[in-house]
Amino acid sequence: IETFDPEKFHRDGIPKFIWYGHSTLLLQINNKNILIDPMFGEDASPVGPLRTKRFTKDTLSLIEKLPKIDAVLMTHDHYDHLDFKSIRILRQKVDTYLVPLGFARHLEHWGVDKSKITEFDWWQEIKLFDLDMIYTPTRHFSGRGAFDRAKSLWGGWVIKSAVHSVYWSGDSGYDDHFKLIGEKFGPFDWGFMECGQYN
Repeated sequence: IETFDPEKFHRDGIPKFIWYGHSTLLLQINNKNILIDPMFGEDASPVGPLRTKRFTKDTLSLIEKLPKIDAVLMTHDHYDHLDFKSIRILRQKVDTYLVPLGFARHLEHWGVDKSKITEFDWWQEIKLFDLDMIYTPTRHFSGRGAFDRAKSLWGGWVIKSAVHSVYWSGDSGYDDHFKLIGEKFGPFDWGFMECGQYN
C-alpha cells in the first residue's frame, strides 16, 4: 500500500478516493474527507488461535499520515471492517462517526466520545457538509462473537452532493435492495461494490 500523498489529495472540489484494501476507503467529496470502514489493523479475526493476517505489513502507521477526517462511516461490526487499534489511533483525527443502529456501544467502549456518534436505521439519512448521507440495507449480518449476532445493523451508504452521487454497497449477497437503492437514489457516478458475501 502506498503512503498518503497530500499533493495529489488536496481539496480542489474534484471528488477523489484512495482504496486501502478490502473494505477501507478514503473518499473526498465536497472538499470533505470521509473514511469508510477504517480497518488498518494486522488481523481480521477475533482473539483466538486462528488468525486472519493481512498481506501488507505496518498498515496502522498509515493513519498518522492521513489528513483530518471529517467523518467516519461504518457499515457493520465484523472484524474485517471494525478494528480496535485503528479506531484508537483515529480518535484524534475524527469529529463525526456515522454508524448502524446498535453499533455505538463498540466505539464508546473504546473511548470515542458519545457526542461524536450518530446511529442510523436502514433508509435513515442526514444532511452533513451539504451532503446527503443515507444508510441503506444489505443482505448480510453483524456480530463480533458468539452472543451478539444481529445486535447491530449491517448496511451500505449513499453519499450525494449537489453534483455527484456515490454508492458504497457494504458487504452484501445479491437481493432486491440493489434495485430499490438504484430507483430511490440513482443514478450513481461511482459504485463501490463488495463481493463474496453470499450468506
